[in-house]
Amino acid sequence: MEFEIVLDEIHEHPCSIKFDPPLKLECFGCDKDTDYVLVAYDFGMSVDFPVTLENNMLMLDNDTVEDIVRKTAIFDLFHAFFHYNLDPNYTVYHWALYGNLKERAILTEDEDEI
Repeated sequence: MEFEIVLDEIHEHPCSIKFDPPLKLECFGCDKDTDYVLVAYDFGMSVDFPVTLENNMLMLDNDTVEDIVRKTAIFDLFHAFFHYNLDPNYTVYHWALYGNLKERAILTEDEDEI
């Protein structure tokens, strides 16, 4: 099974990221019995996402592989753009997301909610 995810605008209260053009992720190796899915971003970077309850804190029992990949990608994108970059959990992966997407990401924050 393979699938594509397109992210146009994503929200994590009180912040949002709009991608222009929309961000596309191609996902490979999505068999039911797999522990990881290969996710290829449209700017040329690929990464393995964990898709099991034991390895992914965002996963719920009834999530599909596509749900897990979407949640993980959104979590990582918000971490890359809105998280303190000196945090030890801010890795080269987050720097790569930020560096490759900063020109096409429109960031908004609701100042009244922060």
